[in-house]
Amino acid sequence: MEGERLVVYPRLSSIVRNTVVVVREPGKPDRKLLKRVVGVPGESVEFKEGSIWINDQHLLEQHLNSFPAVIGLAGASWNLGCDELFVMGDNRAHSTDSREFGPLNIDNVVGVVVFRYWPIMRWGRIRE
Repeated sequence: MEGERLVVYPRLSSIVRNTVVVVREPGKPDRKLLKRVVGVPGESVEFKEGSIWINDQHLLEQHLNSFPAVIGLAGASWNLGCDELFVMGDNRAHSTDSREFGPLNIDNVVGVVVFRYWPIMRWGRIRE
C-alpha cells in the first residue's frame, strides 16, 4: 500500500513464488517497483478463465482478498527462461508489471521485502 515503510534485504539466493520483491522497471532503471513473484524460472504462465495458471495448474492467490487475479490479457501466455520471473502487483487494476513489460530478468531484482514497520497497526513480517 502507498505510504507503507518496508525493510528490504538484498537478493540473496533463489526467489520463490509469492515472494514480494523490489525490482527495477525494464527500460527505466531508476524507477523501482514493488511486486509479487507469480512465476519462477522454467515455468509457463497463462491467463485463462479469469485466473492465472502455472504449468497448467490453477494458481490460488489468497493474498488478493477481493481483488481480481487477472485483469486484461485473456489467453496470454509466457514461457519463462532460466533467468526470468513473472511479477505482478497485488492491486492488479493499477499495476505496471509483467503483463506490460513481460518476463523480468532476475538481475532486475533489487531486494526481497521482509518486514513492514509502518503504519504501526500493520507492523509485521511479510510472508510468502
